[in-house]
Amino acid sequence: MKIYPFHGVRPGRSIAGHLITRPYAEYSQRELEAALDYNPYSFLQILNPGYRFHQNVRGESRFQLVRNRFVEFKENEYLRRDDESCYYVYRKTIDGKQFTGVIANVSVDDYHTDRIKKHENTIQHRVELFKDYLHTVGYNAEPVLMTYEDTDDIDQLMESISSEPAHIEAYTSDQVLHEIWCITGAQQALLSESMESIGHIYIADGHHRSASCVLLADEYGAERDSYGYFMSYLLPESQMQIESFNRLIRGLNGYSPKQLLLELDYHFQIEPLGLHYQDPTGPHEMTMYLSGAFYTLTLRESRYDSSDPLSNLNTQILYDTILRPILGIKDLRSDQRLHYQYGTGQQILMKELIDQGKYDIGFGLSPLDISDIKAVADAGLTMPPKSTYIRPKLYSGLVIYEY
Repeated sequence: MKIYPFHGVRPGRSIAGHLITRPYAEYSQRELEAALDYNPYSFLQILNPGYRFHQNVRGESRFQLVRNRFVEFKENEYLRRDDESCYYVYRKTIDGKQFTGVIANVSVDDYHTDRIKKHENTIQHRVELFKDYLHTVGYNAEPVLMTYEDTDDIDQLMESISSEPAHIEAYTSDQVLHEIWCITGAQQALLSESMESIGHIYIADGHHRSASCVLLADEYGAERDSYGYFMSYLLPESQMQIESFNRLIRGLNGYSPKQLLLELDYHFQIEPLGLHYQDPTGPHEMTMYLSGAFYTLTLRESRYDSSDPLSNLNTQILYDTILRPILGIKDLRSDQRLHYQYGTGQQILMKELIDQGKYDIGFGLSPLDISDIKAVADAGLTMPPKSTYIRPKLYSGLVIYEY
């Protein structure tokens, strides 16, 4: 797999901890306003350009103001463009866990020829909206998280690079340590060579971002060569953390709890747990909370065809055996009765929401393995929505790719 260095735009060492921001959706309104009121270096100032005018600006007008704030940050030298074309080794340390990978560009051509593997569908209007955003603002600050099979050569090179003093070393307010090494010269050549030995890479998180970048290249590639690439964070498979989402549903589609249990018995062995909940442990096992009690559901293998990689996933099994045929949920993206709750270890929260009457039934699923994701992608299939919650989540403002 071929990767490409680029002239990154990044914060100086002295203000990096003030500028780097968590994923936007993770901020509460109170946190967001505090950052905008008291931290002039925060990347949130760029992403919320109407705040200084006390206006909620939308659409193309907002995109242009975002561009203006980005230019201001460069004019004030809060952000600077590297003189040399680099790879950026990035290590994130959170609660003692380290993630070490490389930020680099990948080619749109490799996306089209399926050397970059996908496992999720995208929603076209979201893809088009972000494509328009990228075209107007002129930069991409959100790398796509990708993964590759561990190799000794790359592991050893990463260890050697990260043993040297980092070019950026900064803690953000959530006590996460961010370290970046800018890689040029002989180390860059070695990393390029090592990555070329890898046949495919897999999108782990960022299918919409990557699809938007590809659409941008397809529509505007003639304007400039830089549109032919998009920024990615490549991380070895062994460092991926894959967690799951719970499913919570309003209504039982006309069934009483007792009738529902009888319907489930065809496909599942059902073990009542009472209030003693437990996370599911096997790939074909799930936890259910219904009418004040937990149950473990274990698939009856003889009554379900799991002959392809997609049908083997617990998220697909749930849809095929319960959500669609029994609860009447056909569209997993738009049915208003269905709610997704980031859920590994969160069964007790699922219970509380159902006990409060907000939902009627909930399902907890065991996390998928990276091999599940690869098998689905290799088969050219796509997973149901919210099949995985993948860490690490990437921050904004670390390294920016300017078109």
